[in-house]
Amino acid sequence: MDKEAGGTSSELQKLATSLQDPFFRKAFAADPIGALAQEEIRQEMIPEDVLEALVELSPQELAALARVRKVLEAAHVPKDVIVRMV
Repeated sequence: MDKEAGGTSSELQKLATSLQDPFFRKAFAADPIGALAQEEIRQEMIPEDVLEALVELSPQELAALARVRKVLEAAHVPKDVIVRMV
């Protein structure tokens, strides 16, 4: 894996973890760039199409996305399957 791909993966993981927090979801819905900066997530490392898709979601939709991920992880679903589902 090249350095940029590793950085993107790392930042996406930080974003996924942050989306588990209801306060982050609310902040992200109000000010995506500010919320990313607050969590020290490098916006430039998040693929633009991913960020655009997340920005279009309401806090409730972000919560549903986070809940699905949490349930899949609790069920020990392999990460590659989670990525394809969420």
